[in-house]
Amino acid sequence: MKIKKSIYHVIFFDVFFGLVSIFLVTLGFFLGFDITKYNIIIYVSIIMGIALLGIVVLGLYALFCKTYYEFTNDSIKITKKGSVVKEISYDKIKSCEYYKFVTLFLGNSKGGNLVICYLEEDLEKSLEISFSKKLINKLKHINISVR
Repeated sequence: MKIKKSIYHVIFFDVFFGLVSIFLVTLGFFLGFDITKYNIIIYVSIIMGIALLGIVVLGLYALFCKTYYEFTNDSIKITKKGSVVKEISYDKIKSCEYYKFVTLFLGNSKGGNLVICYLEEDLEKSLEISFSKKLINKLKHINISVR
C-alpha cells in the first residue's frame, strides 16, 4: 500500500476551512446585504471562488508533494522522488497507535495519525503518518491500537 505524505490532513483541513469560509460568507451575506439579483451574483461567485481555491490547493499539493509511505510485506519504506529515504522493518516496531480524526477537534495534534514507535540504532524514534481509519484493517502485519 502506498500513501502520499499528509494527504488525509490536507484533504481534511481543505474541506474544513472551505466549509467554515462558506458558512461565514453566507452568514455575513444574509445578515448584512439586501437580497437583490446583483448581490446574489456576487454571493454565488464568492462561494464558487472558495470552492475553486480548495480545488487549487489540492491540485498543487498533488503536483508538488513527492514523498510517499509504502507498506510492504516486511517493512515500511519512506520514498522521496522515487528513491528510498528510510526503511523500517516490522521487527523493529515497538508500538503502533492510531488517533481518530475526531481528536483533532479536541485539540490533539495527533488526530488522524498513525504513530509508530520503533528502534533505530538502540534509540527509540517515532513516525507519524497521516492515515485513514478504513486503511487500518489493510495493515495486517502490524498490531495497531485505536484511540
